[in-house]
Amino acid sequence: MKARATTGARFAVSSGVSLLSRGLWGLVAVGGLLWVAYIAVFYGGRALLGDWWAWNAILRNLHREGEVAANLGIGVHLAAGALITLIGPLQLLPSIRAAAPAIHRALGRIYVFAALAAGIGGSLFILLRGTLGGAPMSLGFGLYGALVTGAAILTLRYARRRDLQRHRRWAIRLFALGVGSLLYRVEYSLWALFTGMAGHDDETWRGGIDLVMDFFFYVPTLAVAELYLRLPPTDARPPWLRGGLVVALALGGLLGAVGLALATIAWWWPPVEAVLFAPS
Repeated sequence: MKARATTGARFAVSSGVSLLSRGLWGLVAVGGLLWVAYIAVFYGGRALLGDWWAWNAILRNLHREGEVAANLGIGVHLAAGALITLIGPLQLLPSIRAAAPAIHRALGRIYVFAALAAGIGGSLFILLRGTLGGAPMSLGFGLYGALVTGAAILTLRYARRRDLQRHRRWAIRLFALGVGSLLYRVEYSLWALFTGMAGHDDETWRGGIDLVMDFFFYVPTLAVAELYLRLPPTDARPPWLRGGLVVALALGGLLGAVGLALATIAWWWPPVEAVLFAPS
């Protein structure tokens, strides 16, 4: 009887982890779609209209007249970053890998080269123009660009060598880094909800929370990916670890959903609305 109860508890926890993991995947996928829509409608829409200066409405140094290389770098970074946010969740689906490996490989190539473009484009922008937050932000964002570029290169390298185990590990790291741009807005939105943006300096972007966020949008996520890669097989996980995964996934999903909703309402929808419903 006790063995049956233990087996039933394990099954319930495993089912909970599976269900919550799918929910978290869905949240990232929806977030990616919203992020891509924002980039395409606002930045893409303004570019098509030739209104490049409107790019500075959100972050004031994105476009400068005559600085072609830096402008091109941030444009490539935005477009490629949107692409990896959109494709990333699809690459995690076992059904695509199993049923349509050719599609998985094709999307993987696009994903890796988009990640390279995003990393190089963003690094070029930082090198030529710098960031709003000065040296600390440039350091944090520059390190992020280097990590994305490095992870993309290694993901592609091991795929070409048919070293699928290492390829998978680096692809997971690349995915964890790839959602950084989305998490940056989500995390700031949660901070605004809980603290009213305490520690943020809108002029210099060097307030206490700004210095933390220069690194926080990707370092914890990368650390989570490393922990995931080191998890024992499902059947070998102790009860405390299984329970901890359920709690972590549930809390992460809840905070992610709230932060995503806030980011959409406060960050993304107003500029998109201005483009879609601008007077003709």
